[in-house]
Amino acid sequence: MAEFNLERIRFRWKNSWLASTTYVKDDIVYFQGKCYVCLIGHESSGSTIYPDLNAAAPNTKWVLMFDGNQWRNNWTHDTYYNRGDVIKFNGYVYQCIGEHQSTIVVAQGPIGDIAKWTIVATTYNWLNTWTASTPADGETPAVSQYYNLGDVVIYNGITYICIEKHVAADSYALGLEDDQSKWTIVSRSDNWRTDWTINTRYAVDDIVKYGAISYRCLQGHTSAATEADGLELDQAKWELFLEGIEYKGNWTTGIRYKKYDVVKSGGTLWRASQGHTSTTTLRVDSGFWTAWIPGLEYESVWDSVTEYNKGDIVKYGGYAYTALDKNINSAPSINGF
Repeated sequence: MAEFNLERIRFRWKNSWLASTTYVKDDIVYFQGKCYVCLIGHESSGSTIYPDLNAAAPNTKWVLMFDGNQWRNNWTHDTYYNRGDVIKFNGYVYQCIGEHQSTIVVAQGPIGDIAKWTIVATTYNWLNTWTASTPADGETPAVSQYYNLGDVVIYNGITYICIEKHVAADSYALGLEDDQSKWTIVSRSDNWRTDWTINTRYAVDDIVKYGAISYRCLQGHTSAATEADGLELDQAKWELFLEGIEYKGNWTTGIRYKKYDVVKSGGTLWRASQGHTSTTTLRVDSGFWTAWIPGLEYESVWDSVTEYNKGDIVKYGGYAYTALDKNINSAPSINGF
């Protein structure tokens, strides 16, 4: 009866692949989540199985027997990745779909070989406050601020997640808005910035108080350079958040009044309908004001040089008259009031 050498017709489990080890045909090894069977007896070389696995036929020494995935932890540069390897980079988990040597540029991450990876899970990589890149200043080199998929930042009350790898703008004047399309909002809230000020960078959802009104910013911008221009210069970039009034005392010349400021002139309280700088009299600036609370005020005997306001009461020719509108040098008896 013929004898059979079972060692010649069965596979042999050799555990994990090792370098500088002699393997014979039908040996089976485990390497990075996969099992390979030996096709040609040889002594392993190098630090991985890949040089012997990827050798051109007929010198290929290994063939895949059982596929599998292997968790390779965080992505690292200049590393060989096999099909099925799973890695994490910032906020995303990737699976390798094509064997390759990763890029040597650390900042690029797997995005540099994105055709060799597919996203299998999305997580969050919290980076706190958005940061701009730092331009070179002649003494120190520029420092680029890289953002990758899954990076999460807070920017003026809004939490964003990065949806496209990019380098941040190189100034806070440009802000995150310079790359708005590369971010999507996770959550938003208002960012209270107190009183509006000149030469200040404002971002979406900033809330400021300007006169009697609180405004919410609709578009990132740098505010006007002078108080004379005021928030009104960028009115289209703000929306009304909370309406109110602010009492400014007696109307005075040369004052920058804001919308909904309230002043007293004569016996009447007036409310500003738009921002402006006062000129010579409230009568001259009447287009900026509306009577808010009519009142009466006794002004003694009428004279031709006094500026009278609606509601002023004067004595003239034995009678008391009440002004129906702002006027000067308009004798009561002549005009029938």
